[in-house]
Amino acid sequence: MKINYKGFMRERIRKNPITINPVASFFEAQNLIQQKGVRHLPVVDENNRLLGIVTESDIRKAGPSDVDMLRVQEASYLLRKLKVSDFMTPKEKLVTITPDALIEEAAQLMHDHKIGCLPVVEGEKLYGIFTETDAMDHLVDVFGLKQQGTRLTIAIEDKPGTMFGILEIFKKRNVNVISMVSPSFIVEGKRIAAIRIKTEEYEPIVKDLEKAGYSVLSVGKWPGIHIARLKRILVPLDGSECAENVLPKVEELATELKASITLLRVAYAHTFPGADPTEAEVKVVREAEEYLRRIEDRLKAKGFKVDSHLRYGNDAEEILDHAAQNDIDFIAMTTHGRSGVKRFLLGSVAEKLLQHSPKPIFLVRCT
Repeated sequence: MKINYKGFMRERIRKNPITINPVASFFEAQNLIQQKGVRHLPVVDENNRLLGIVTESDIRKAGPSDVDMLRVQEASYLLRKLKVSDFMTPKEKLVTITPDALIEEAAQLMHDHKIGCLPVVEGEKLYGIFTETDAMDHLVDVFGLKQQGTRLTIAIEDKPGTMFGILEIFKKRNVNVISMVSPSFIVEGKRIAAIRIKTEEYEPIVKDLEKAGYSVLSVGKWPGIHIARLKRILVPLDGSECAENVLPKVEELATELKASITLLRVAYAHTFPGADPTEAEVKVVREAEEYLRRIEDRLKAKGFKVDSHLRYGNDAEEILDHAAQNDIDFIAMTTHGRSGVKRFLLGSVAEKLLQHSPKPIFLVRCT
C-alpha cells in the first residue's frame, strides 16, 4: 500500500486564500481584513499570478504622514484614491515557497525572516498561503496535543542509542508513543526529551526508567485538548505594545473557534496602600480602565464577543485566579524579551503560569 504523504506543504497549506486585486482601493483592503478576520491579503491579477501582499501593518502605515494635518474629509479623499498597488509589498520583496517544500523549511524561513506568512506559489501563480497559525496547527499535531496521554520529561545522555533504552521500556510495558521531541540545546550536559505516551498508568514506567538510569524530571497528565470546546480565551495585558502582540493571534483563534475573549489587566497591590487612594493612584486606575475599554471597543467593532476586567495583586496569581473563577478554557499572552526561553529562566509571569496553570497556555514571543 502506497502512502502519498511526503511531509510537503501541499498537505498543510491553506488553499484558495482570500485575495485582492492591485487596483482595489485602500478601504476595500481594510474592509476585507477586518470583515474576514485575516491578517494577510495576497495581491493577484486576473490570472491568479502573485503580485504582492497586503498586511494589517501595511494598512496601518498606508496613510501617508502628509495627511496627518489635513482635514478628515481631505484625508479620506486621498485614501479613497490610494490603490492596493501603491502600498502593497511587491512580489520581488516577498519570501515565497513552493507546494513541494518541506513544512520545516517553511517554518525555518518564517523564523529567519521574522515574517508572519509565506505565499505558496507554483510557477507564477498563487497556490495558497502558509501562516503562523498554520505553523502552530502543525506544532499541535507534532506534539500530539489532541490525544489524551501522559507527558514525561526525561534527561538523557547526548550520544547515539540513548533513546533506544527508553523505547525498549515502552515496548515492554506495551505502551504507544504519541510524540517524542528533544530540543537541540543542552542543559547541564544532558539533552531533554519530552515524550507523550498513550497511558495514564505511568508509575510503573517511571520506575523502570529510573531503574535503567534515566532521570525523569517531571510527569504531566495532559488530556487531549479538544479544540472545538475551547470557547473562552483569557488575554492578560499590561498596557505595553509587546503584550498586544498576541491580539492578532487571539482574533484568529476566536474566529476559528467561535470563542469569546476576556481581557485582563492586573495592577500591583501597592497601587492602593491605604483606604483612600491618592490622586496619582486614581489616575493609574482610570488609565488602566481606559486602556482596556479601548481594546475592548476595537475588538467588538470587529464582531468579537469581549469583556474586560481590572484586578489588583500579583500578576500570575490574579491571572490564575481569574481563569479558575470564570470558566476560562485557555490563556493567550506574549513572552517578553528576544527569547521566550531566556525569559522563562529569569522567572517571568509566563514561566509561573506554565508551572501552575491547569489551563492550556498559548504563547507568542514579543517582537
